[in-house]
Amino acid sequence: MKTFPFLAALLALTACNKTPMGRADEAFDLADAAQANARTALSRAEDLESKISDLESEKSQLETKLDELEAKMEQQRAEFEDYKQGSVQWHHKHGGY
Repeated sequence: MKTFPFLAALLALTACNKTPMGRADEAFDLADAAQANARTALSRAEDLESKISDLESEKSQLETKLDELEAKMEQQRAEFEDYKQGSVQWHHKHGGY
């Protein structure tokens, strides 16, 4: 049962027709189960936080790589434009185009 220990104990005490000691034992068992569930949920949350941190780091690295590739592409585009301009000028000087 995924609930707070005191709620589990309250439900156990009000939901059964056992002796007071039987009710207390059941409430204690339910509280233990709730506490175990809470520990499991906390562990899962910590695992997810770690995975999120890893993914954010990977995202940052990929963004850096993308920026580098975009800069390289822009540089190559500029070099190509310079090459085209030089080629056109050469052809104009030598009777082409």
